[in-house]
Amino acid sequence: MNTYLNPYLFTSGIILFTVIILGLIFWKNHKNNKPDYYTLFILGILWLPIGISMENYVLSIMGLVFLIVGTVNKDKWRKPEENWKDLTENEKKLKILLLIVASLLLISGLAIWLMNGF
Repeated sequence: MNTYLNPYLFTSGIILFTVIILGLIFWKNHKNNKPDYYTLFILGILWLPIGISMENYVLSIMGLVFLIVGTVNKDKWRKPEENWKDLTENEKKLKILLLIVASLLLISGLAIWLMNGF
């Protein structure tokens, strides 16, 4: 019996589980929000070079689309949130939850990477 756990399958499972949980949280608390074009612009800036360097052209194209959509709608960019003290309790809890989840994903990804010998 093979007890070896495929690290890619394990990481994909963790990411899928996280996306489902966060999706449920956002769906439960959803409001009719307008798109944040500044965030799309930032995603485009990040995804375009990452996709090119990884030779993942789908990621590059998505980054380019995000970059274009964000740039075209520059007049609709939202201002970043001012300070931590200006956030409501629910917003603070959500940001803390997102930071914890992102940290756990980063640590688990690094652990898997190190276990496989770089």
